[in-house]
Amino acid sequence: MEDINLFLSSLPTLPGVYRMLDQNKKLLYVGKAKNLKKRISSYFKSSGLDVKTSSLVKQISNIEFTLVNSESAALLLENNCIKKYRPRYNVLLKDDKTYPCLLLTRHDFPRLDLTRNPKKDCGQVFGPFPSVSVVRDCLALIQKLFKIRQCSDVFFKNRSRPCLQYQINRCTAPCVKYVSKEDYSKQVAHARLFLEGKNNDIINELSSKMEILSSQKKYEEAAFHRDTIAKLRSLQQKQVAGSSYSINVDIVQIYQHLGRVAITIVALRQGRLLGHKTHFPTVPSGLDDEQIMFSFLSQYYLRPASKDQRPSKVVVGIALADKKDLEQYLADIFKHKVKVTSRCHASYKEYLSMALANAKSDLSRKLNDSLSPGKRLFSLQQALALPESISRIECFDISHTQGKDTVASCVVFTKDGCYKSDYRRFTISGITPGDDYAAMSDALERRYTKLKDSDSILPDLLLIDGGRGQLKQAVGIMNKLGLSEIELLAIAKGEGRKPGLETLFLYGGASPVRLPADHVALHLLQEIRDEAHRFAIVGHRSKRSKSLLASPLDDIEGVGAVRRNLLLRYFGGMQGVLQASAIDISKVPGISLVLAEAIYKELH
Repeated sequence: MEDINLFLSSLPTLPGVYRMLDQNKKLLYVGKAKNLKKRISSYFKSSGLDVKTSSLVKQISNIEFTLVNSESAALLLENNCIKKYRPRYNVLLKDDKTYPCLLLTRHDFPRLDLTRNPKKDCGQVFGPFPSVSVVRDCLALIQKLFKIRQCSDVFFKNRSRPCLQYQINRCTAPCVKYVSKEDYSKQVAHARLFLEGKNNDIINELSSKMEILSSQKKYEEAAFHRDTIAKLRSLQQKQVAGSSYSINVDIVQIYQHLGRVAITIVALRQGRLLGHKTHFPTVPSGLDDEQIMFSFLSQYYLRPASKDQRPSKVVVGIALADKKDLEQYLADIFKHKVKVTSRCHASYKEYLSMALANAKSDLSRKLNDSLSPGKRLFSLQQALALPESISRIECFDISHTQGKDTVASCVVFTKDGCYKSDYRRFTISGITPGDDYAAMSDALERRYTKLKDSDSILPDLLLIDGGRGQLKQAVGIMNKLGLSEIELLAIAKGEGRKPGLETLFLYGGASPVRLPADHVALHLLQEIRDEAHRFAIVGHRSKRSKSLLASPLDDIEGVGAVRRNLLLRYFGGMQGVLQASAIDISKVPGISLVLAEAIYKELH
């Protein structure tokens, strides 16, 4: 792989599944990780790799990954990818054992049981689950709450009296007609809602029944419903996916950043998570997420996939006003009914967040990794028509809250990317509160006076977050210090502060520069500006927190931490110190009358 260090530095520290491909885009290996950055980086160590891993690394041409919300989801996705693609460097199990599911049969009195290879016509399937122990725990809980039978059909048909499960209150004994078909159907309906993650529906129904039973003075039955509600409320969701085994679902999310759009589709087929694919459509500026999503889906499904791959449901992350038209359009293409919705139960919400995380990650990589930092700097030089190459950019920003606790930041970008060891912050004082021009001048003068005196490296381009006014301040300081050879550029936010609409003011340029929203140079400037803003905000918040916790005694000469604590303990707090006279203050051990008078004068 080219620029492997750049790729590794951009990896997220989140759980996920990674796929290693060779130069022919053939899958070599699939793996899971709690921390993708740490795990993938371990393959590129200079030593300590075994023969198999060394052979694998030599063939890697590209690495793709899918972010997931938990280790359990990563386990299941890895399993599905291995079974589907059978990568050369993965261990392929001969028994082909798959993950366990729960099967709710279609009998008159349905039973709930564990299964590994469910058939579509046997009933409703829930799962898959990451382990058998999770399934058994789930079964035990359902027995306690809803009393669904688990016995085999042969056992069920040949009973003449209830079994032990009835005796311990884990079954209502439908085998000997102790419960009617109608009542048992209600038990099954509650169990189904539970497995689909719709606990609130069960709780609402049980709460209504509990109130009715209480009004009828059937307190024991009401107490049973009360206990069931309590168990449901405290229950932690243990299943990975609660979708029906027979439904194909596409989960679609959209993300816009820096004038580019990413749309991620997470595919669920027959209840199994198959991974994700992110598309980067080229769209006109000014379109909102709803317009882009509708147009994309209309084109994406234009060529129907194989019958098994066509979704029966499309879950989108935003509401679509014209979803009825889209549903009819998809139904005409797929020859079956398709539901498009933005409202979904808990199991799909988890996948929506997964899709959004992958959209953000993939777009970030596309924006940042498409060109190396050196090439991005060269692109900026061409966009601004600068005579000399750029190898170092320094950017300044100001942060304060209504003029208080003003902090200026300086961040540095080089051919190696962000150079954080050269980042600096400046605490601004002695200016009119809220005067950003004065704050910028102060920070620039302090920064470049020090660099000039110490003969340190100077930037090729100085970037200012602001408009013509801030640029004018920078020009004045650079001329004052005799550093007019540094190129000066200001980046002003556009209308509505929307990314992609920025205006660039280059000192000495004939007119302002407007770059296209998808221009690499503009993305670089936005990235550096946002980093300067982030660095300034962090410093400002830290300073603000300290000032909120600071005591008026801290700034008085001769009063250190020990004397401050003595004063506060003696008078019972700052309010008592403020009410005390100089004579009263002098009575504090270690405080002379001269120091007491100085303290009183400072406080008043």
